Amino acid sequence: MPAPDATSSLWDFVLRLYAQPGVPAACLSIQDRHGIDVPLMLFGVWLGERGIDLSPQQASTAREGVAAWQSEIVKGLRHVRQRLKSGPPPAPSEATEALRTIVKRAELEGERLQLVWLEEYAASWPQAVPEAVPSADRAGSIAANMAILFSAMTNSAPDPAAQHDLDVLGQAVKHASAHAVKG
Repeated sequence: MPAPDATSSLWDFVLRLYAQPGVPAACLSIQDRHGIDVPLMLFGVWLGERGIDLSPQQASTAREGVAAWQSEIVKGLRHVRQRLKSGPPPAPSEATEALRTIVKRAELEGERLQLVWLEEYAASWPQAVPEAVPSADRAGSIAANMAILFSAMTNSAPDPAAQHDLDVLGQAVKHASAHAVKG
């Protein structure tokens, strides 16, 4: 696996990862079925790609740091966006679809701001040098980080369907990193 761009921001990484086949569906699945905070999970993937193992304490602190933002702002915007899709009147309509698009952009901006906060939080940690971390170790870090975060957010281990979705994310990192090097 090519070394990731060390100057790349978490947001840039998430955009590259989300563009990979299967990633949007996997993210929506773990979000809808298990209540997973997808930006927080992708933060763990990003750290793992850099060879950084997330400790349970770091996972807990990160989760607590964004919990209010995620529940009050991001989920609030998501609820409004989803509600505009089916009603109440005058939704759904062409006019309310324009509003839904605005809310969708605001929701995405809320997730971006959450990722900025998480990146700033991680900036105080000792960082692994990506080029010095073998690919296999990075893959292990990604898997371990996702397991720690899943457990922190659900108080359980992933069921087979959730594990499949997490595996999709882990595999997509290879493609996203290769695209970043070529792009």
